[in-house]
Amino acid sequence: MDYKINSHKEKKETIFFGETSYYIGKEIGSGCCGNVYNCDDSDGNNYAIKIMHPHYNLNEELVLEWKNNLENLTLIDNKYLVKYEKAFEFENAFHLMMKKYPRTLGNMLDKKVINLQKILKPIARSLLRGVDYLHNVGIIHYNIHADNVLVDITNSDSNDKKAVKLKFLLSDYADNLLLKQDSIYKQVTYNGVLPPEYINPEKFGQLSDRTDIYLLGILLLEIYYGKRLLFSDEDVLSGKPKNYALHLPAPYSFALAKALGRHVAFRTKDAKTLWHDLNLDSRNSLIDL
Repeated sequence: MDYKINSHKEKKETIFFGETSYYIGKEIGSGCCGNVYNCDDSDGNNYAIKIMHPHYNLNEELVLEWKNNLENLTLIDNKYLVKYEKAFEFENAFHLMMKKYPRTLGNMLDKKVINLQKILKPIARSLLRGVDYLHNVGIIHYNIHADNVLVDITNSDSNDKKAVKLKFLLSDYADNLLLKQDSIYKQVTYNGVLPPEYINPEKFGQLSDRTDIYLLGILLLEIYYGKRLLFSDEDVLSGKPKNYALHLPAPYSFALAKALGRHVAFRTKDAKTLWHDLNLDSRNSLIDL
């Protein structure tokens, strides 16, 4: 596919992809691996587009791997993950197009618009289902935090006109897949909470899919407390996040303390197990994820 780029009035740039033009506008978000912009296409659709620039040297093998991974990204279709409608490479940068969402979980934590603790389990189930899917297809996120959880808001089916339905979706799972090792260390530092295995891998183990479990544990802890929690390296190495979890009522105390174990080998092994642990207080602790 050939691409070309032109200036466009009151827009940052215009990209031609196939028979469609995409008008990239103002920046609406930024992260460790790229920026997100408002984007309108020539068919009248509105998207968010994330543009990422890799920092490693290009070669023919990497370009081929890019193309395969970009094509595979558009095939991922899970209702608990943000869907990438289109994905392509242009001028050594990745362009990922997705639906725009009105809020992030981070917004909701900051503005305290609702008591998130009351819906912790439904949020947890959505995120764990998304992570379980990613791990089953060989993708590790490494960058799970409140700002990477997007919230879709729709009208409720009830008679209450003020009632709404909230749907929580995990985003930015493409970063590690596309940027490879180049991005992992940037991602795990961007959240502000470093997992123990990043700080001291010789003592606590290597970064792995269980790193996602640790980051989920931090996020669920934040949801329970209704605010962002920042832990220093010393806090993490001393097990302070786990101690926070131990002060929660059952079943959260056991479930999150286990997920926040310092050593990778002794941490909750996967998303299904964490969901099981979160439901130990129910009549049927084997509730399917």
